[in-house]
Amino acid sequence: EKALKDTFLEIDSSIPLEQSMNGGCTGTAIVRFGNKLYIANAGDSRSFVATYSQKTGKSTIVYISRRDKPNLDDERQRIKSFNGRIFTPKPPKNPNMSRVIVHSSIKKEDVGLAMSRSIGDYEWTLIGVTAEPIVYTIDLLGETFMREETKNFHIFVVSASDGVMDARTPEFIANQIGKRLYGSAEFPTAHHPLLVAEAIIKLVTPKNPKWYRDDMSLSIMKIISVS
Repeated sequence: EKALKDTFLEIDSSIPLEQSMNGGCTGTAIVRFGNKLYIANAGDSRSFVATYSQKTGKSTIVYISRRDKPNLDDERQRIKSFNGRIFTPKPPKNPNMSRVIVHSSIKKEDVGLAMSRSIGDYEWTLIGVTAEPIVYTIDLLGETFMREETKNFHIFVVSASDGVMDARTPEFIANQIGKRLYGSAEFPTAHHPLLVAEAIIKLVTPKNPKWYRDDMSLSIMKIISVS
């Protein structure tokens, strides 16, 4: 856990100031060490762990990282403690559209950051935005995976940018990945994770080229040899 946090912070501190003043990025990662999974996330990209049953042809998300947004209580409190400004839209608008506001010395105007944790984004770090990820640990030999009804399930993990995760629900994405990754009635042949990732990105990309398409990144990995 500490190694992941230190890595995110070291990457952040290694970015030349000129570049960090001009922007930043999210970060999400999954590391397996023995029978433990460590999921680290900073920003609004997301990682999840899921199981897939070939009997039912369905995937179940066991854990999914949160989106670090400034409207969340802990994030808002940290930013406010640095005298940061937060814009949160009034209901019925989605509170996840909240922004951390900085008067940018580069843009010469107020600019809103859509997340409360990020790598880079130097001007926002001065008011409480941090590159330190939240790290969650999953035991692959824990009760979740050792119950009789889940022993024969396949396990896979996914990391994806918000361009993918906001295009469809996580449950939809998990189901589509599971079917292609391990084979199903709809997709009889199991496919390599890279081919599955390519197929999913095509699937969630807006069909109309005039519609907005965010950056899309997707990584998929099978979890094997759990013992």
